Amino acid sequence: MHRLFECIEEYDTITLFRHTGADADALGAQFGLKQWINDTYPQKKVYALGTSVGSAAAHYPSIDEASDEIIQRSLAIILDTANASRIDDQRCLNAAFRIKVDHHILVDRYADIEYIEDRKGATCEILANMFQEKGETLSKQCAEYLYSGLIADTLQFSINATTPQMLRTAAYLVEQGVDV
Repeated sequence: MHRLFECIEEYDTITLFRHTGADADALGAQFGLKQWINDTYPQKKVYALGTSVGSAAAHYPSIDEASDEIIQRSLAIILDTANASRIDDQRCLNAAFRIKVDHHILVDRYADIEYIEDRKGATCEILANMFQEKGETLSKQCAEYLYSGLIADTLQFSINATTPQMLRTAAYLVEQGVDV
């Protein structure tokens, strides 16, 4: 099992971050992971944080608010962000523990654990793969958030990073109820 899931089980408060000018992959990963945590662990407090919004923001829920104290005692998961300077809310660097999940080439290390898969087309693909490997059944909403980021960052599966595994991942998400 990925250490990501172990950490999510360990912490009662989880904060989710992404890059500035958020696109569909950043937001899809952020809200997809938040939805999965809420579906799986309804007693946990989960905050999707950020200050700037990109053009995709209209298709996702509103960003949450959290105090510095909440962030300091949280597990921070930073999504789709290669370098620390692009993190939308720098308070994540003060969290009790930090995990980075990203599909860009390594630029700098800023987390305690880093899942970097630079051959993947989207961070949403990485998360969906993790859920798929874990044998998770996802809610339709969770799957739709992840699918939205996957199709956006891969330009509807038209980039060179498109692989048979990526298409199997998309099929897994569609099996969870995504309305394509």
